[in-house]
Amino acid sequence: MLYRSLRRPAPLLLERTSILAGPLLSCLVVLILCATATWQLWQLWQYQARQQQSLALLESSLQDTESRNRALQEELSRSFDPEQIQPLLREKYGWIDTRDLLIKLSTPGSTTEAR
Repeated sequence: MLYRSLRRPAPLLLERTSILAGPLLSCLVVLILCATATWQLWQLWQYQARQQQSLALLESSLQDTESRNRALQEELSRSFDPEQIQPLLREKYGWIDTRDLLIKLSTPGSTTEAR
């Protein structure tokens, strides 16, 4: 009888540990997942901060370029003379205004041969 009473607690202890092992394992898995998610969020936050810095740098560069462009446009509009465009185009590119071309009309009966 004494032998029987000593043997019984062992299966109860195993049952209790197996009952507790499932929730403990689940808690451990959840903790690992939470730690991994926290680490990933931290990495994303750092990446987002670097991207914000790059964006701020690009925006400041864009504003500088736009202000320089506006200043150059204002300088050009102050110093530009529209009457000078035709001589400049003729001089630089050899362009001719069509209003400056002479048109020769020939009579229908006469033919001119190209040489």
